[in-house]
Amino acid sequence: MEKIDSIENVLLNMDTKIVYQAKSSLLPAILFFAISIVVFTVNAVFEWQPTSIYPHLFLMMGSICFIIGIIKAFFRKTFFASTANHQKLINHELYFDVSEQDKLVRLINSKNIADIKTLKGAANSGLKFRFMATKDAKLCFSQVLSYVPFEFQGVNNVIQHSQAEAQMLIDLKKSK
Repeated sequence: MEKIDSIENVLLNMDTKIVYQAKSSLLPAILFFAISIVVFTVNAVFEWQPTSIYPHLFLMMGSICFIIGIIKAFFRKTFFASTANHQKLINHELYFDVSEQDKLVRLINSKNIADIKTLKGAANSGLKFRFMATKDAKLCFSQVLSYVPFEFQGVNNVIQHSQAEAQMLIDLKKSK
């Protein structure tokens, strides 16, 4: 069986003049670090009563903010964005009945997006149509995935769609 690349692998190997991979902002992490420094400073500056709960409360709040800052700094989400307009590619998924696999692949390969509406949908089936598109639909990639025990695997190669096709896909997702 041939190995078909996922949308992410295709986007990673694509020219950076079309799509690039980025990480979310470091600003929330820096904000949590700043809050923890302010809380630690307030705890050190004020003189508290020996029986007061405030020094322990400020120490605990500062530590929690510092730990959250570290977690946010090291575990930032990655995403793909269009180089032309710097818009994020948003992941969309539509599920269809497994018996519709051949029809779906044929419609996608022939780029006959309008007829996808006629296919029988499913709530959470073994056949998934996945596409990633920008909000303005200028850049769109799609792939049909089938569930093989323990994972979804690509049925067809990743296809890049025109703006009109991408807009039809986004409208289809909104209607389902």
